[in-house]
Amino acid sequence: MKTNNIVWSWRDARFGIVITAIPFVVIITGYVEADLPLLIGSLPAALIGLLPTPAQRRKLVVMGILFGIFLMLGSSMAQ
Repeated sequence: MKTNNIVWSWRDARFGIVITAIPFVVIITGYVEADLPLLIGSLPAALIGLLPTPAQRRKLVVMGILFGIFLMLGSSMAQ
């Protein structure tokens, strides 16, 4: 029995590159503390991929923003 649990998609790969490009460039320039939460906040979007409808995409953006905000709050409370 053949299952296709993991598949490669160039569309999703390009989407992941686009949403992580800006945080990656900022981190390379030396502003790691400022941009690391943005990069980690984009991980849920990169893992889920590009959704078909604009309403679903807005929900994904909100989820990524909330993920980054709570990560920043947690790290600031830990200091």
